[in-house]
Amino acid sequence: MPRNTSTAPLNGHGEHPESPQQAAEPATSSSTEVGGRVAGILAAAEQAAAEIRQEARLEAEQLLHRTREETAAAAERTRQEAEDYASDTRLAVDAYASRCRREGEAEAERILATARAEATAIREAAEAMATQLEENARRRFEEASVETKALEARRERVLEQLGEISASLRDLGPGVRPRRAPER
Repeated sequence: MPRNTSTAPLNGHGEHPESPQQAAEPATSSSTEVGGRVAGILAAAEQAAAEIRQEARLEAEQLLHRTREETAAAAERTRQEAEDYASDTRLAVDAYASRCRREGEAEAERILATARAEATAIREAAEAMATQLEENARRRFEEASVETKALEARRERVLEQLGEISASLRDLGPGVRPRRAPER
């Protein structure tokens, strides 16, 4: 078909009319067609909008479902982290308590060893002092015993001397009497 460069208006089919009669055709048939096409476009738009809404609902549901799953997973991770933290804290507290108990027991052992050493030193000092006292008492007893024997021996000599003096006085005569020592 040869190309028409006419400036005449287009007919309802988007073509230039071939004849003036064709150009004069009533616009009603083309209005009906346009109305049908607009109605079709609107129906298609409504159908597309419904599909878009449906897809949006599905996507929203999927997003909500994923969000719930992710939230549940995050909550589970947080719960697990909290349990791990609590477990770690319990282990740390147990370790600290064990260390404190060991340190306390070691300190108690040191104090007990010091007390035992002091008690041993005190006992040994007391035993040494008791031994010294016993030795001093034995020495004093021995000294007293020696002194007592010396005094007894002296008394025996004095008694013998008195016996001799008394015998000498008797030999001197019956009329001589020994003098009495003044009382004190």
